[in-house]
Amino acid sequence: MLWIDNTALTDFEMCPRLYYWRHMADLCEPRKLHHALAFGSCGHWAMEQAFTRLKGGASWEHCFAVLLAAFHDKWQELSPELDESIDDWRCPLAFDEAAPTWWHEMRSMVEMWPEVKATETRLAVPIPGTQWQYKCRIDLALGADGTVVLIDHKFTSRPVSTAVIAYGNSPQLTMYAWAWSKRFGNTTLSAAYNLLCAVKRRTIKGWGNISVNRAIAFANVSPPRLAMMEQRLRSVTSRIEHMLDANDWPLHLSHCQGQWESCQFDILCQRVRFAPPSEAHIDEALSLGYIQQEWDPFAL
Repeated sequence: MLWIDNTALTDFEMCPRLYYWRHMADLCEPRKLHHALAFGSCGHWAMEQAFTRLKGGASWEHCFAVLLAAFHDKWQELSPELDESIDDWRCPLAFDEAAPTWWHEMRSMVEMWPEVKATETRLAVPIPGTQWQYKCRIDLALGADGTVVLIDHKFTSRPVSTAVIAYGNSPQLTMYAWAWSKRFGNTTLSAAYNLLCAVKRRTIKGWGNISVNRAIAFANVSPPRLAMMEQRLRSVTSRIEHMLDANDWPLHLSHCQGQWESCQFDILCQRVRFAPPSEAHIDEALSLGYIQQEWDPFAL
């Protein structure tokens, strides 16, 4: 069965050619791992390990120790892939410095919704009227009095005010809520981004003390909004099927002209131009240094 996730959905809406290279041809650049991505991946892994044990009845103190150890272990695993040419404050010591504040706030959240229903839940939900599945990974699901609250952890250096606006308007968590409602029925739902904002200031002596802020950005998961998400999925998958049949993957030139961050496929698209992509173009991409690596929506 064909499938789509939030990354593939966003890539297609940004530029169908980008979607083709990344999700049909499985191409990507062999880039070094950025500290920000490593910090987020390790943080999600640590949260999963800690809350899995909390769900199993372990104490908050034990789970906090698990949180710290899991982050360090995961960072050690990823460290050979890190781009060491970048001077960045994100590291295990920064996590250790910020974690007590984050963990205290998470405990307050769980006191409001004391039932830990799921941690890092992987869902594959059929999209009605199509041959597609929507795949997603929900960080945390809490419950109380018949209500389920979906939580998505975001590790960010944005100012709190900016982060609340950016994530509150993002459809990502609303899409997760749609998948949850399809999988588990008409449960009363709420959803929120758990914004863990941490930044260190650069000083003449190096990195200064960490500044930790936390906020909640609620997502709109009303029934009309969920219906809109389903329609979005049906529309996009229908357009992908049409482009597959016609092998027509048009470029969004506004993307190419710098309105978004630089695309990793700029060089390849400059060579292909407006010709339909083919196996020969994939071979050319590999000769240019691109690699083939299948995108896994269930991976951290």
